[in-house]
Amino acid sequence: MSQLRQVVPQHTIDIILAQESYIKKDTGIPQKWKSWTSKNEKASIILPSTLKATSLSPLDNSFAIKIILNWKSCTIISAYSPLEDMEPTLMEIQDMVEKLNGEDYIIGADLNGHHTSWGYNDTSPRGRAIENLLNAKQMILLNPIDAPPLRSSIPMVE
Repeated sequence: MSQLRQVVPQHTIDIILAQESYIKKDTGIPQKWKSWTSKNEKASIILPSTLKATSLSPLDNSFAIKIILNWKSCTIISAYSPLEDMEPTLMEIQDMVEKLNGEDYIIGADLNGHHTSWGYNDTSPRGRAIENLLNAKQMILLNPIDAPPLRSSIPMVE
């Protein structure tokens, strides 16, 4: 979170989906921005207060907001899966997506899974479970195979 103070002014950022962010006052969130977190405080959504959003009820491992993108409602979901048990997080994501009834959505999640189709040398059970959800819900993964580890980069959509 401390990197936000440096990164936000250098880029045009509208929405930040953060996992393991541990948001506290004065931790890098620009003034006049608002933030929401999951009940476990490990999944966050941060955006400028000028962007109108409707927050949905926080869940244990995820949080969602609704915004208008290109004149259409879109749900933005941030999720984090603890290493102990990924199933509750996947169920939260699946339940939210099913309730959207075809509405557009974007998910930013830290699920700690490996899969060879994402550029890893192995496929973990977590990776298999994530891939099953992606296939079942016809989701598109936007994590390119050659992407560096997220800890060493800050991926952004501008």
